[in-house]
Amino acid sequence: MDPPAAQSRASDSGISVLPPDCLLLVLATLPAEALARFLQASPLMRAIASSPALWRRHCASIWPEDAAPASPSRYARHVHLFRGVLLCCTGMAPEAKAKAHRWVESMGGRCECDMSLTGSTGGVKATHVLCGDASTDKARAARGRTRLLRPEWLHDSLREARLL
Repeated sequence: MDPPAAQSRASDSGISVLPPDCLLLVLATLPAEALARFLQASPLMRAIASSPALWRRHCASIWPEDAAPASPSRYARHVHLFRGVLLCCTGMAPEAKAKAHRWVESMGGRCECDMSLTGSTGGVKATHVLCGDASTDKARAARGRTRLLRPEWLHDSLREARLL
């Protein structure tokens, strides 16, 4: 039996059979990075690992004076969720584009309005193109060369506390 299959069966028959209150106590001992990985394990684990009670300690260590609700997305702001992302937006309303830029830049990414999609013109290559309208020239040029994403990608990445 290969190790991933054995590990999967062990987790299916082990940790998931614990009562949710016991599982919360176990998860409370984990560092934030490990807790974030639990968000990806299964819908049940995501529901339990999203508990504000689990994230309160991690958020309080960063913002002790802040009374904002603790959550995986709140913690993601500190761990630079969008580090390494060079975002280019197209086909979006100015307010939506400004909001996307604020989010990405506040979490470690960079945003450029006019940039090379291929890197061949001496410009920096976009890693992600956020498209409100996939029929724009920029979106068509990006197709097959970089990640072409809908604006919901930002919300989904924040909700999951990982770069999707």
